[in-house]
Amino acid sequence: ASTGAYLPSLDLDAGIGYEGLDPSDEVGRGNTDYTRKEASITLTQLIWDGSATLNDIDRTAADAESVRFQLLADASDKALEVTKVYLDAVKAYEVLKLSENNLAVHKDIYTDIKKRVTSGIGSTADLTQVEARLAKAHGNLAA
Repeated sequence: ASTGAYLPSLDLDAGIGYEGLDPSDEVGRGNTDYTRKEASITLTQLIWDGSATLNDIDRTAADAESVRFQLLADASDKALEVTKVYLDAVKAYEVLKLSENNLAVHKDIYTDIKKRVTSGIGSTADLTQVEARLAKAHGNLAA
């Protein structure tokens, strides 16, 4: 659009309107009414504007480049945000799987310790400790 300043321009101006004249200074003339009509065509060609057009072209190109870079930055920000959400979901899923596996292992250990205590081989302190760890594994899974 800025390069259009290098091209010649052709302007057409036209006007029509009522004009009243009251020649009170002149003897023998009464009020006269006129309908004014005029038209003009002007052809203009830029010869030199102190590089204003060239600088305007450069400014317009820089503005467009700035908008392009801003769009790229916005797209990168959205991609980063989507990646963070995805990684948070993957992390939550992995933590859930580990918590489920941890609970299953603690249940197996609890079963083994309970059998040992019931048969008289293990101590009740071992059973109390494994019950506390099992409760903690349940809590970790719920969190």
